[in-house]
Amino acid sequence: MRYNTLFGLVALAFPVLLQAASFDCSKATTLVEKTICADAQLSARDDALMEAYKHALVENKDANLLKAVQRAWLKNVRNKCQDVTCLFSAYDQRIAELVGKTKAMAKVSRPDDPTIVMGRCHMDSCWWWKVASQETVKSGVSGMLVKVMARTTYEEFSSDYVDQHGYPGNPRSTARWDDQPLEVYLFCSKTLPAVIDYDKDRRKYQVVIPFDNDGVSWGYTEGSANLYNYSCNKGREATYAIKSAYAEAEIMLDLPEDILSFK
Repeated sequence: MRYNTLFGLVALAFPVLLQAASFDCSKATTLVEKTICADAQLSARDDALMEAYKHALVENKDANLLKAVQRAWLKNVRNKCQDVTCLFSAYDQRIAELVGKTKAMAKVSRPDDPTIVMGRCHMDSCWWWKVASQETVKSGVSGMLVKVMARTTYEEFSSDYVDQHGYPGNPRSTARWDDQPLEVYLFCSKTLPAVIDYDKDRRKYQVVIPFDNDGVSWGYTEGSANLYNYSCNKGREATYAIKSAYAEAEIMLDLPEDILSFK
């Protein structure tokens, strides 16, 4: 009989450690890793996932994007499972995504126009930024404050289109961009990488940190993270040393420049 909790399964099978393909079971430290190593079927799922991931890396034109998505899946999906059923479901779904959409993902390209930045593709829709201008407002010891003026556009696609072609890297040539550009402030910093938006209700500027220290964005912050990477990191990913006090706090500012006072 299969235990439904990770604790029950590990307690039952802990003396027998199998080998997972994506990590060394002899160095497994987390409950999720130990559970995978203690279950033959889960270990086999891990093997299958690694094979699908390697194949996808070869066929995908944007290997860095695929690596970021995989890290986010490990962190936000697999490692948050609290029972075996969740782990099986997470593995099966991720394998299906990698195997079923490898060709589709390989066709995804970066925007042709260097002023266009991918916002986020989710479900059957995508949106983009179009940067009109950016300027350095002020620099300090802790980082550099940048003001970006950008318009956005949004498009929907059928599920069949996404399955066959993947998400497009470019909006259509007929895409309608917002009439008025948005004013977005970015704080380019290793310890406080932030996107600063004006909260009309509070009449203050809100600081959003769209990354964890590994540089992987959370789902809903992906669009902000991409704009940050475009302006602060020349389009590349980076790692950070974000202080826990900043990551867990709600930071509100009277003016964007006030962020320079944070050490």
